[in-house]
Amino acid sequence: SEDEGVLATHREAVASIRQILVSVVVQLRQLADGLRPPLLDDLGLVASLRQLVADFSGRSETKGSLRVSGAELDLGWDRKTDIYRIVQEALRNVERHAGASHVEVHLSFAKRTVRVKVQDDGCGFLVDTTVPGLGLRGMSERATLAKGRLEVNSVLGQGTTVRLTMS
Repeated sequence: SEDEGVLATHREAVASIRQILVSVVVQLRQLADGLRPPLLDDLGLVASLRQLVADFSGRSETKGSLRVSGAELDLGWDRKTDIYRIVQEALRNVERHAGASHVEVHLSFAKRTVRVKVQDDGCGFLVDTTVPGLGLRGMSERATLAKGRLEVNSVLGQGTTVRLTMS
């Protein structure tokens, strides 16, 4: 009958809308996790960076390691996120551009200062003549907004070092 046809059409529409809503919710959760890494809340900065480096090593041909010195400081969520995101982007750059066999992330806590060094043994680049891409620019802007300092040093054939200092 005509009513059954209309009912079937409505059921299909509702099922389609439900699938779309589930997809939107999943995407929103991924976006929210991207803004605030859930690992930071659950594990803290050191454990989150350890997991980030392990994930990097698992998917990349570059072996990564994390070295920590000093006692972890209570940095507050914003600073932890800034440090995490800068290290994440530095590792992404190593993966995309460096052709490195090894990268070391060194996290150092001293008094009220946090230092992060991400050093690879890749191809390096000419810092003064290379137009910074979104990754380098984003790291620099994030460091500046956090009242930190970011330095990028690189030597062709010897690799790149990214240093972040936050007081």
